[in-house]
Amino acid sequence: MKKLIVILFISFAINAIAQDPQVSPYASSALYINPGACGFFQNRDLRAHANYKNQFASILAKGISTSSIAVDKPIPSKNIGLGVMIMNNSATTGAMKDLTVMASFGYRAQLTHARGSKGAHYLCLGLQTGIKQKSFLPDKLTTDNQYIENYGFDELLPSGESFTNTTKLYPDFNFGALWYIGSRRSFSRADKIRILPWAGISISHLTQPNESFYGTYTSKLPRKYLAHAGAEVQTSTQFALQPTFIIFQQGTNVQINTGVTANFKGKNEATFILGSFYRSDDAVVALTGIKYLDFTFLFSYDVNTSPLKEYTNANSGLEFTLKYVLTTEVKNRPFL
Repeated sequence: MKKLIVILFISFAINAIAQDPQVSPYASSALYINPGACGFFQNRDLRAHANYKNQFASILAKGISTSSIAVDKPIPSKNIGLGVMIMNNSATTGAMKDLTVMASFGYRAQLTHARGSKGAHYLCLGLQTGIKQKSFLPDKLTTDNQYIENYGFDELLPSGESFTNTTKLYPDFNFGALWYIGSRRSFSRADKIRILPWAGISISHLTQPNESFYGTYTSKLPRKYLAHAGAEVQTSTQFALQPTFIIFQQGTNVQINTGVTANFKGKNEATFILGSFYRSDDAVVALTGIKYLDFTFLFSYDVNTSPLKEYTNANSGLEFTLKYVLTTEVKNRPFL
């Protein structure tokens, strides 16, 4: 039984590294959710995003860690946005790694003009192109040849496996479209409520690249189809809600992410953030953070609800996010 559980955990790590990394919807980079968001956000200057997540450390050596950096900037005179995203996914003490480097390009078209207090409608299209590198370290993996009954794995024993290729490098392409309603002006005391909705779709891994380390074997990376929607619901100059919804399919994996964050503006330009999200058949996420001037710091924690909760004591992962948005006086775009 013990051997079976260990094998299941190893299989889980391999499957996790083969799928796109999972991060909390509110904490993740807009470029990761939808390339159509490139350059189009609340303000007009610059947006930078750094994220780190570690999960399943209780059942896998050092767990599965995901780190990412994303920067994007609009060019208003051309109605375009430019950005770059770097993401690294590592499992079981670095035995398996997945590195992604993507350049992003976005274009925005204005669909309608603003009328009265109603903002204009916009459609944004985005394309990402870059490279992915997947690799593994054979000396950090264990095989069934190294398993001893009633003892466990003995890494000093020969693995009985030989590998000619341990690195795979290939191009990757993503596409996204985003619709949103802008705001003509900042929220004022005369407003009872202001709702700024958005919705979008994205397709990742358009060419379904071959990830196999063996030249004669084909293992395609499944496309990921994603749809998302949300809104910024502001009821006063001190309070706003941001409900979000994401559903995606990659291969046979279908998942729904839904939740809401509440923003409370305090004194000295500080905004306090509380939120909760649910990932279907996976985890409940609690989130808290603070926004001060151009910086936002977020901390979230996953409580596992999948069958693995028996072995993780329902613990899953910690996630840290730092956002920086260089602000301007014009604030006519919703958060994403």
